Amino acid sequence: MQDAPDTIYSLSSLRPLRSAATSGILEQYAYVRTELGFDTCVIVAARYECNNGLPLDRDTLFSALENVISHHTALASCLVSTSVDGDEVQVRPRSWMLLPTIDLDAAVRFWDSSAGPLASVVETQLCLPFDLDVQRPLWRINVLPDGTVIFAYDHAMGDGQSGLAFHLHLLAALQTVEDKPPPHDGRIVVAPTGASLAPLLEDLIALPAPFTRVIHEVFDALNPFSRRKRPSTWTGHPVPKEPGLRVHVHILHLSAQETARVVQRCRENHATVTGALYTIAAHVLAHLLNRGGARPQYEAIDVAVATSLRRFVGVSPETICNCVSGYAALHHLPALRPPATSTSTPASASPRLPSFPWEHAQAFSATLAREAPQSPALIGVLRRLFGDDYEGFFRGQLGKQRTHSLEISNLGRVPPPFSPQPQPAIATRQGQSNATRWKIRETVFAQANGALGAALKVNVTGTPEGGVGVSVTWGAGAVDGELAEEFVMGLAEGLKELACA
Repeated sequence: MQDAPDTIYSLSSLRPLRSAATSGILEQYAYVRTELGFDTCVIVAARYECNNGLPLDRDTLFSALENVISHHTALASCLVSTSVDGDEVQVRPRSWMLLPTIDLDAAVRFWDSSAGPLASVVETQLCLPFDLDVQRPLWRINVLPDGTVIFAYDHAMGDGQSGLAFHLHLLAALQTVEDKPPPHDGRIVVAPTGASLAPLLEDLIALPAPFTRVIHEVFDALNPFSRRKRPSTWTGHPVPKEPGLRVHVHILHLSAQETARVVQRCRENHATVTGALYTIAAHVLAHLLNRGGARPQYEAIDVAVATSLRRFVGVSPETICNCVSGYAALHHLPALRPPATSTSTPASASPRLPSFPWEHAQAFSATLAREAPQSPALIGVLRRLFGDDYEGFFRGQLGKQRTHSLEISNLGRVPPPFSPQPQPAIATRQGQSNATRWKIRETVFAQANGALGAALKVNVTGTPEGGVGVSVTWGAGAVDGELAEEFVMGLAEGLKELACA
């Protein structure tokens, strides 16, 4: 990734990608948070291997990227806040514009062994926001020596599953690139013919704002005795008045065999993996927050779960877009029996449970299944209460109690491999099918939003080989560092126990 000077295009050379003058609700929500310096990016990383041992070098990757970008307009666009009316330049809400060219050398960086571990690089990338005022695409790539491609992108461009879609498209494109492609000049000329973005969520589904939910949110915000505001509800430290962008990251992996065992046990007990994750996380937090006291100090946490709407609106896993809402509610922390005292038993960050509390996992799973079809109302209520004043919404949280204690985002299983798209005029393999020449071994999903987001975030994705990648992220100052580290240990212990039981 070179620190090349930014290319400045005339506004007339940037092609509007939608007939509407502004971007969509979720896109505005995301880019305003970036503009204010409250958020940075989403990351989905994947480790690539070639069966003949060839490395993922610059020319191979650039050839594959050219293919992917030529078929996905979101990767060749930027958000512009000005327009031309005659000779007058006007400032307006940002809208998507198609870039004439893309400099891959400015967007992609290849690391040597000095990069450090994956978690360290992801942590660094999550602290780097995109500059919306330069005419560059809202994504960047870092490539590690082991073939790991770290794809970072602004949330305005896509949801978590969009990052997974990018990698599956890149994987498909790599199958068509010859073993030693000719040198790539690093510059892509974007063809405007047929370029279009995915439909906006509000054009695909109704976003209702039920009167009872609006009243509930207003009452909850104004009532100083709301359950969310009680001292017995733990939400980490308050949002700082001057929030920073630093985020801490820990990464966990489950093998395909361990994941299969977890999935099997969840099915046998009528629960989902997300439900089991919540149960482990809630018991670990109850153990960490209330240990050592005769009476529990904390009784509840506010839990948020991201909900994909793709299955409800017919958007395929291949699409790069924002098609997500969420579930959020207050949940009681489970009551834990005090552990038996023993000087021979080492301390553990995870509560020792006589048996896994499947009734909790089953109930939470049933709640998510029931609430998912209603989750568009969360966006509708936000729009009803704040209109387009997202800046006021975000600034109103500064110095206040954090909204959520725990957020779980699960991208789910990795879809089957995508079919390769026709290549542009670059070197491709001829006369043979090599659908499995390149493989993805591991995947990791992480997101920032450390300033305003939940105190602790658990981000989950499957891997093509059937495993699971988990990242735990938290913003600096959102929670005590020691507690966060112990939470990671407890979550890891709980997952391993569940996989080995």
